[in-house]
This record gives sequence, C-alpha cells and structure tokens, in this order.
Amino acid sequence: MIALLLFVLLVPTGYLLGAVPWGLVIGKLVKSVDVRQHGSGNVGATNVLRTVGVKAGVLVLILDLGKGALMVVVAHLIGDAANLEGTYQHSLEAACAI
Repeated sequence: MIALLLFVLLVPTGYLLGAVPWGLVIGKLVKSVDVRQHGSGNVGATNVLRTVGVKAGVLVLILDLGKGALMVVVAHLIGDAANLEGTYQHSLEAACAI
C-alpha cells in the first residue's frame, strides 16, 4: 500500500520537474533570448551553448541531468525510509527516472 502511495506522489513530481525547460529559462535569464527561435530551435544544452554561450550551455546540461538524477535519489531515500522491498523500490526509482 505504501509503495502505491509513494508511486502516486513521486512519479508526477518527477514528471513536473522533468518538464522544466532549463534551456529556455537560462536563455531568457542570461541573454533575454528565446533559444527556440535561434540555432536548431531546440531548448537543449547544445543549442544554448551555441546561442547563449559556454557557461550557460554547461549550466543547462548540469540542470537537465540533475533533474533526472534528483528524483532517482529522492525515490531511493524515501524507499529506504519506508522499508520498501527491493523490487518495489527499484520500480519506484525506475519510474521516477523516466
């Protein structure tokens, strides 16, 4: 029962965190540029690197990697605290990674 509750709470949180377009946010903050209108039109780190600069591109890369890793770590820690069995905990971590 607790595994289902954690799944229902953590997976949507991970989805919402993953939906943050860091490339767009950093482009607007650093140079007031909509990176979707320049370069490849993608909001990823490579287009930010080309359009805004190296520091901004590296920051976007770190933030994009971090948002996925953060939810896996949170799911792992909460799963440990809730004493979930291995299969349930691994499933929760995998779902949060997606």
